[in-house]
Amino acid sequence: MHLFNFKKEFESKLLEGWKNTTIRKPRKRPVNKGNYIRIYTGLRTRNTRFLGDSLVLKKINIQIHTRRKIVPVSEPTLITPIGYPLTKEELVLLSKRDGFDEMNRFFEFFEKGDSLPALFDLFFYEPLNIPEVGFKKIIIWGE
Repeated sequence: MHLFNFKKEFESKLLEGWKNTTIRKPRKRPVNKGNYIRIYTGLRTRNTRFLGDSLVLKKINIQIHTRRKIVPVSEPTLITPIGYPLTKEELVLLSKRDGFDEMNRFFEFFEKGDSLPALFDLFFYEPLNIPEVGFKKIIIWGE
């Protein structure tokens, strides 16, 4: 089982089931579709909090270009073919599913990290809770 640590700012969206994607640098021991993950905040601190276990539903390789505000993908989505950047609508959806209120905040978050553009793994996992908004189906990218 793999451990995923999240910043405290995402805790409520994780627990409410609104955040069911995460973007990570590729790992030495890769996480793949069908693997179970343990979700935490504050891992390796005295404020560690276990939020729950989840199943990885899909993994896509992406690149993030913060200056140009584009994200090319390794698999086709409903709109975007392989290797092309996501449309603005898809970027807005991705940023919201990843826990950000707006697309610019998404790019600012990744700008603070390593030098970009860089390759990442985009994971879709079962939400810890299903939000009560009148539907129960989990929509996965490109389906």
